[in-house]
Formats: sequence, structure tokens, C-alpha cells
Amino acid sequence: LNLRLSNFRREIYARLKLRGYACLLPVCDDNVHMTSKRQRNPIVVPTTEGSHVTTSPATQAETAGKDDPTDSDLDDASDYTELSMATTPPEVLLEQNWKRYRLRARKNQGHSAVRSLVRCLALTRIVHGDATWRRAQVHLELAKSYLDLRDMPLQAVKHSQMARDVSVPMYRRARDVIREAGNGDGSSDDHLSEERDGGLVEILNVLAPAQFVLGKAFCGLGKYSDGEVALVKADQYAAELQRSTSHPNLTTTVEINKALGLCCLKQKKTRVAHDYLDKAEKLATKLYGEEAVQLIDIHQNIGKARQQESDLEGAIEEYSKSHSIAVARNGQHSESAAGTLHSLATAYLTMEGSDAETVAEGYLNDCLATYERLHGPRNQKTIQIQEELCRLMLRTDRHKEAVEQISEVIAAKRAVYGDPSEELASTYKLLGTVYLSEGHLEKAVHQFQKSHGMFGTVLGPRHKRTVNVQQTIEMLSRSSTGSAAMRGKSLLDQRPRFKTIVK
Repeated sequence: LNLRLSNFRREIYARLKLRGYACLLPVCDDNVHMTSKRQRNPIVVPTTEGSHVTTSPATQAETAGKDDPTDSDLDDASDYTELSMATTPPEVLLEQNWKRYRLRARKNQGHSAVRSLVRCLALTRIVHGDATWRRAQVHLELAKSYLDLRDMPLQAVKHSQMARDVSVPMYRRARDVIREAGNGDGSSDDHLSEERDGGLVEILNVLAPAQFVLGKAFCGLGKYSDGEVALVKADQYAAELQRSTSHPNLTTTVEINKALGLCCLKQKKTRVAHDYLDKAEKLATKLYGEEAVQLIDIHQNIGKARQQESDLEGAIEEYSKSHSIAVARNGQHSESAAGTLHSLATAYLTMEGSDAETVAEGYLNDCLATYERLHGPRNQKTIQIQEELCRLMLRTDRHKEAVEQISEVIAAKRAVYGDPSEELASTYKLLGTVYLSEGHLEKAVHQFQKSHGMFGTVLGPRHKRTVNVQQTIEMLSRSSTGSAAMRGKSLLDQRPRFKTIVK
């Protein structure tokens, strides 16, 4: 038995080394048997407190029947020991790594989840080979983990493309087999059904999500045209998958149409985006119900499409539907309810009239109160709403209140983004604009100089935002009050240094 285990260990090591994954195994000494290693070095078992307990071979034999690891075992930082890698078949290791990945994905442990999937990829190639849909499935899960758990769209593009490249040849072969079976006589109906259910369905279950993740990753990189092409292909594969199975999964189709609608909105293709979003709404209503949480984002995106079409009443209607669902399902002080309030305020701000401004300000204040309750005053979303309130105050000629609000924004941005930062520089520029509208040129020049210094430090002296502020300062320096302010500052800079010694 020991000889067989030793030979099995050498075989696994050789196969890993041949495929370039020798790093998964410890160094193998062909002249030392596993029996001598067990006798010389007892196995060290890590405990939860970080201490170690040594076990004898007799104790190990008593606990050898425990093959299935628990959640605590799967979550252990030391994934492998030399003995477990040498004696465990690769099929079992593959199953254990899949369990580790699912556990870590549920806990949003992106780095550990990706590491488990990398091991799954190596073991899948050993167990099933390269040209299989199971390898494409691992690449797909890697792409999802990089995109959703680690926010790395470039890596997600790479792995989703690898999943597509592995799946497309198998998809074409499966289609050829089905076409040949369909051209034969009626005796091949059972073979056709078997190929369709056992080959094509599994391939499409990988290929459609792979194209979907690829499209989302392209959109995350700002490549919306490439993302649209990938998402259209994903929609085609998903439609073929629905025709190939008796129990179609409409969830993927809903998500694909949502992503296509949002991608078209980014490209200003309003009519096409509206069609995709309407389709997603109908499918989601059929699948989840009329007041499902999944409809919140769909109504939000439909509202954006109507707002781009200058249909403000239709946009407000869609935003109101979204807000009512968010309040009914998640509560009045939830994150989703605050987001829908922000969308309603944005729609009313595009309308003219004091009544619309009053309604928008009420929505912004409610949204600000919710964000402060959820995240506190020093949060990016809270700061964004405060800035929009400042611009609304400037729009309604309430400059004094705007200056007080901007002072709070400056303190919050200094804590969140740091000093200097591009965000803080833009707020100083806004404060300079407020002082300039009030006629305080000296204060305006002072704030513009702060903004110019920060933009120059963060973005560089030749950046367009730095040059824009510099041109504003030069324009103000030509006026009488502005030139006096600049001249006074230059005289202070030219005065001699103060000395404590008097001669």
C-alpha cells in the first residue's frame, strides 16, 4: 500500500510538472518512502488558536474515515499539507477546492476565492483535460470573481475570453453533430436528444454567461461598443439555450437585457436602450412579480432613458415606481430608497420653475438624511448630495447658505479624499465661483489659487483643469480689485525675512 501511494504521488507530481503546475506540490524525493516520513516526522495539525498539535500514526488511523471537510476545515488558511497532496486523488482535491471557492465567495473574500479557483483550474486540466466545458466553467468563475469580488475588469476580460475560446469549438462540433443527426432518419432521434441534452446544453450554459461577463467587463473599462457586441452574442446564446431545454432559465436573459439597456444608454442610443429595458421589465415581472426587488434597477434605467428623450413626466413616473418598490421591500431609510430619491431629485432639477426646485430640494434633503444615517457625514455619497444641494442654493440665489454648506463639504472631502486631491480642488473652485458671483474678487482669487495649486500638484501644470483655473486667475488679475489683491500678495512675498537679532 505504501508503495502504491508513493507511486501515485510521483505520478501526480509528474503530471503537474508536465503541465506547468509543479508549484502546487512540495518537492518529491523519490528515494524516501511515505512510511519513513510518517515515522520520522509526525503530522502537525494547526488549531484555531494558532497552536499546533502533533498526532501519531495510530491516532491518524482512527480519524482516517473523516473524508468530507467541514466549513472550518475549508476556511483554514493552510489549504494543503504535504501528506494530503500526496495521498488525496485529484478528483477529491478538485471537489474540495470548489467547496473552498463557494465558501469564500459567500464571505466576499476575493483574493482567497481567486486562489482556490486557480487550483481548480490546474486540477480540472489534470482530471478532465484541456478541451472540455468544465475548464471553460472554471475560467468563467474566475472572470466573475475578478469582476464582482475584486473589481478587476481587465482580468475578467481575459478569463471570459479564454472561456469563450474553449467553448466555441465544442459548440460548433455539437451543432454539426445535431445537424447531421437531424438530416438522418427517425432512428437517430434518441441520439439527437442525448447530444442536445448532454453536450450542447452544458456548453451553452457556459458560453452565454461567458459572453455576458465579457460584455460587462468591457463596459467597466469604458469600451461600450465592444461590450454591446459581446452582450448581443450572449443574448443569442441565451435564446438558443432556452430553445434547447425544457426548463429555460429566464434570469440570465433578464440580466443580459438590463446590461444591454445600460450599455446603450452610455452610448446615447436611447431608443434601442428603451427596447431592451422594456423586454427586461416584462420578463422580470413574469419571473419575480410586479413588486420585486429586481425591478428597482430596471425602472431606474427606464427613467434615465426617458430623461434622455426629454420625457420628464415619464421619467418621474418610472422613478416613482422604483421608489415605491424600494420603500415597500427595503424600508424608507434604506440604501435603495435613497438612490431612488436622488433620481427623482435629478429629474425635477431638469425642470423649470420654483415649484420643481422646491420639490427637488425636499428629495435631496431626505436623501442626505438617509445617507448620513447609514454612512455618516464623511462618505462619498453624502458628499455628492451636499454638493448638489450647494448648486441648488446657488441656483436659487442663496449664496450665504451655499458658502456654509461648501465649508462642510471641504472639511468632509479633506477627511475622505485627502489634501491635496482633485475632489477638494474642485470644491475650492466652486467656492471661488460663489465669491466671484457675490463680487468678492479678493476672496475669489484666493480660492482659485488654492484650487490651481492642488490641480497642479495632483494632475500636473498642463492638465486642462489646471490651465482652466490659471486662465480664470489671469482674467481676474486684469481687473482693478483683482490686480490689487494679486499685487498685495506679491508684496507680502517680497518682504525681507524676519530676524530676531537687531544690530
